[in-house]
Amino acid sequence: FKFTVEKEEYSAKYDEGVITKQSPEAEIMMEKPYKIKVTVSKGSKEVRVPDIINLDIEEAKIDLKELEIRYEIVEKESSTIPEGIVMSVNPGVGKKVYANVDKVFVTVSLGDNAEYVSVPDVIDKSQAVAEKMLEDAGLKVIVKEIDSDEAKGIVVKQSQPAGSKLEVKENVIIYVSTGKKDEETNETGTTTPGVDKPTTSTTTAKEVTVYLPQDREKVTVKVTLDGGIVYEKTHNCSEGSVSVVVRGSGTRKVVTYVDGVVAGERMLNFD
Repeated sequence: FKFTVEKEEYSAKYDEGVITKQSPEAEIMMEKPYKIKVTVSKGSKEVRVPDIINLDIEEAKIDLKELEIRYEIVEKESSTIPEGIVMSVNPGVGKKVYANVDKVFVTVSLGDNAEYVSVPDVIDKSQAVAEKMLEDAGLKVIVKEIDSDEAKGIVVKQSQPAGSKLEVKENVIIYVSTGKKDEETNETGTTTPGVDKPTTSTTTAKEVTVYLPQDREKVTVKVTLDGGIVYEKTHNCSEGSVSVVVRGSGTRKVVTYVDGVVAGERMLNFD
């Protein structure tokens, strides 16, 4: 038999140098001279992922098919990229892949299908009322305390202004008064008849940060000052951290707890 290589071609199935086709086919009776033409594999064809970012998916498909790149489409919502536009590709643009072998994942925008709601005005409302208003609007509430002249438990500010638009289930932080500024005005003693010296009490505020674990939904945060509880409240772990204002004088021992377990302990100098 005399073999003649008729052509070489890329193949995702056969390694380089392997005969992929022959003519005539096997088992065919033939006369002398016995000549067989064969096609030999060049192995897998290596190509680079084309730049299809920001193209319409139909255009992107044409580019991928021309390079014989297998692909899978992944759909994702986007508030900034129009529907049907390619957002990203993995492996990235310019990366080498084997034609008809490797698969490229193409992320395509579904457009903005998110539901938006208007943020209610909760300033000057009680914490309970404010939380209900925001939750009824479909928003999540994060509560942080702040020193203020307002009565304790009153919302003095909110992270998102009233009337602004947010996606459903987005967070809104409300800052609730501790009422402590009113108390401060009474911390300096005054002269009382029959008393030789005025009584004075001066304290300094320090901020203690407690970092919340991310392996659960909610935790109870407690802060003690020389063994006395100065703060205890349940928080959503999505807040990431909680800042607690602690007041005192001199050097005092501050211990923080998360769900009853000591999270931190240190001596704090208030002077």
